[in-house]
Amino acid sequence: MCRDRSVSFLNELGYNVIALPRERFEPLMVLGGPPTGLRYLGDLGDLVTATGPPPDIQRDDPVPALAGRRSNRQELSLGVSFLERLLATMGWQGGSLSVGFREAAFVQMVYLEVRHDFVAPLRVGTYLAGARPQPLAPEIFRQCEAVVLVTDTLKSTCFGVAAYDRREQALELRAEAIQELLGAEAGIRVSASGEGYLVFQGPRPLRFGFRGLGLALSEDHSRLQLNLREDLAGALARGIQEAPRDLPPEVYEVPRVGELLEVQFDLPERS
Repeated sequence: MCRDRSVSFLNELGYNVIALPRERFEPLMVLGGPPTGLRYLGDLGDLVTATGPPPDIQRDDPVPALAGRRSNRQELSLGVSFLERLLATMGWQGGSLSVGFREAAFVQMVYLEVRHDFVAPLRVGTYLAGARPQPLAPEIFRQCEAVVLVTDTLKSTCFGVAAYDRREQALELRAEAIQELLGAEAGIRVSASGEGYLVFQGPRPLRFGFRGLGLALSEDHSRLQLNLREDLAGALARGIQEAPRDLPPEVYEVPRVGELLEVQFDLPERS
């Protein structure tokens, strides 16, 4: 299988890349199921009862390392189909964009203006140490092969799209033609980047990647805890005052390397 280099790059940092970006995907959400097919179960507060507030979510931290990173080139039909679904998530009412790419054979996605929302994992551990599992927790852990707490999400309000012909030579797409196909109702703006790709700017940020830590339930069902390596768990038990923002990438749950991850959500998107 051909692995997408932009997805693999994020996997190396401990991130999963979801198949369809979405607006509502927050740190402290809980996912469960088989590692390759996770489903949204609820928020951390649905699993535990605590006397204090949950850890603060830090928002809008820039991620310059992702600026301009590109995905693999996709066959036109697959790339345009994904682009149409992505734009529909941003508010476009739908239709076909194929005519705007009629000279192209391949398309490529470009990461732009990526921001990072996160909770410090060890602060989550401290919060869980003073919390009590809800009565439903044992049944959830019995039914789910994995239970994962979302700690970080990657988001952006814009992305780039490059196009290539059959000889894989770059094409110059006309922003005005694509904008006409989209219309103005959704508030999506299309412009030329000056670097050989179009920029699609939407009204709301979409989350396209996340990091998560495994959750574990103690044998006596009295405690919910992060499933960390022994040395990290020991550090947590000693009480770290300044919790680090990141843990080693290999600690995070990354079910598949180089592939998009399907995450099932049953909750409605916010209007």
